[in-house]
Parts: sequence; C-alpha cells; structure tokens
Amino acid sequence: MWRGMGLKLPKVVSWGITFLYVNCAWVLFRATHFSDAIKVFKGMFGFGGIVLPAQLHNALHILTDSGLSFGPWLAMTQGDSYSLLYVVIGMLICILCRNALEITERMRLNWYFALGTSLLAVFALMWLEKESTFLYFQF
Repeated sequence: MWRGMGLKLPKVVSWGITFLYVNCAWVLFRATHFSDAIKVFKGMFGFGGIVLPAQLHNALHILTDSGLSFGPWLAMTQGDSYSLLYVVIGMLICILCRNALEITERMRLNWYFALGTSLLAVFALMWLEKESTFLYFQF
C-alpha cells in the first residue's frame, strides 16, 4: 500500500502499524457485541484517561493539564511489578529471534529431521483418542 504511493516506511513503523492492526482486528473478533468492542477501543486509545507511574509526576507534572494523571498505573491492567518486564522480554524475543519463514529457509532435510518428524507424528496419533473440546468454545 505504501509503496504504491511512493513511500517507504521504516521497519519499526511498519511493525507498529501491523501490531495495531492485528490488535484492533482481535478486538472485533473476540467481542460479543459491537458496543463491547467500542469500550475496548476507547480504553486502548486512552479515551478513559491515561495513567502514568506516580514516580514520573515530578518530571512530567506539566502534562497534568493535558488530561494525564499519575498514580498506580498497573492497577488498571491487573498486572504486577513484572508486567512491563514481561512485555519487553516478549518484544525482544519477537524482534531478535528468527521467524518461521527464516527457519524453514535454513532448514536442511536429512534423516534426523525425518526421524524426528515421524516420532512426533506417531506421538500425535497416539493422543488422537483423547477427547478435547473444540478450542473456539473455550473463548
């Protein structure tokens, strides 16, 4: 789309746009009603207010006039003090590790690979007799 308009976006901006698009699509997919999706979108884009950590109040107190508030910012996310660390670690794994396409491009088919795949297939077939509920109903 961007190349058709003669624009080349930086890779980080492209990732950000893709990330936002996928998140918005998931909201619409998971919401039971459109009004629920609107509530989630309002929260995602800060229409319910943006809370920053109280420790930043001295440095950013001028932003209070802009509608920002300072306080227990993790209380709204039901997270703990490690939540931000988990997000950063997850992002680093996504950015620094190879994706499935890169892995398959470097993959060399040999007898070890065939044996491992065969063992996984046999193991999967042995577990077929177990009853499981269709995953969509668990949402």
